[in-house]
Amino acid sequence: MNLEQPTINKAMTNNYMLEIYKASNDNQNISDITLELVKTITDIYQYFEPSHFKGDIVIFSTLDDSVFSLPNPEKIHFNKNILVTLQPKTIIIQKVNNEILLWKNKNIKTVMEKKNILFYHYKDEKECFYINNKKIHIESLTGSPSNFSIYYSELEEALRNYSLEKIFNSSCEHFNTAWADKKRIYFKNKPEEIMHLSLKEYLSSTLRGVEVSPEFNFKTKKQVDIRVKWGIANRSAHIEIKWLGVSLDEKNRKISTPNTKVRAIAGAKQLKEYLDFAASDSPGIITKGYLIIIDGRRKGINKQIIKIISEENGLFYESDEIIYPDNYSETIHNFQPPLRMFARPICQ
Repeated sequence: MNLEQPTINKAMTNNYMLEIYKASNDNQNISDITLELVKTITDIYQYFEPSHFKGDIVIFSTLDDSVFSLPNPEKIHFNKNILVTLQPKTIIIQKVNNEILLWKNKNIKTVMEKKNILFYHYKDEKECFYINNKKIHIESLTGSPSNFSIYYSELEEALRNYSLEKIFNSSCEHFNTAWADKKRIYFKNKPEEIMHLSLKEYLSSTLRGVEVSPEFNFKTKKQVDIRVKWGIANRSAHIEIKWLGVSLDEKNRKISTPNTKVRAIAGAKQLKEYLDFAASDSPGIITKGYLIIIDGRRKGINKQIIKIISEENGLFYESDEIIYPDNYSETIHNFQPPLRMFARPICQ
């Protein structure tokens, strides 16, 4: 995907400009007004993550650039960081001249019935334009909850591609060295650093405009495996990696205790703790947490090292999804569903 914002803006306006123009009663300035509104939405979403918000977001411009007559607006043009912690049920924003005016918890129904105003409305991962009581739907171009905030959807697509392109068949030159044997039955002793390097290098080469930092330190001196930080927006992602399966000792002579589903469940609790640290350390930065499970489990492995594995045993866990007792992705708004990446062995 990797659609850049100018591409999205152009597609958005090209797809809906005609409908907006007709609904505006052929207003000759509607093209410029729409482009300016799109720019304003994108600018606001650099400081505000719509997928974290449970309520209505309305951003609008009047067709004559006048100030809408809601009382006591809050001017946030020079302090957009106020958007990071907003949690009202309704947000109404107007861009007028060089100012951004904010109202909270107003009745949007009466506002959006006004004519000669172009409205943008977001709620429950759906967005549209309104003008003169006509609703103009916005189709998703990116798979993101909003076409105007694609930071995390780009990362999530990169993680899915990494799973298929690099982990599934151990195609990554770094990750491939995590195996102790050519058949990919056993991991090396302590393969974590190799896995961290593999994902760090992939994300650095795939995502633009980000800084990818391995072993990122919180003020508590705890470390998350990887942090992704965007340069143009106050966004970050904390990624914790856990591997499942069996590793050998340093001399490849003995089998270690298997890492089972319990390790993945513990990883979820650990990531939750890291998100709490992030909120405390950097309250002005929007953060999401991602738990990555590298799954190298094989059936039939016992105390004696084997050199070949059947398809039945090698692929036994390929579809074995993990159930998390504490489903943090359902209860914590910035905890993403864990992503399990199965790494296939070479079967006999």
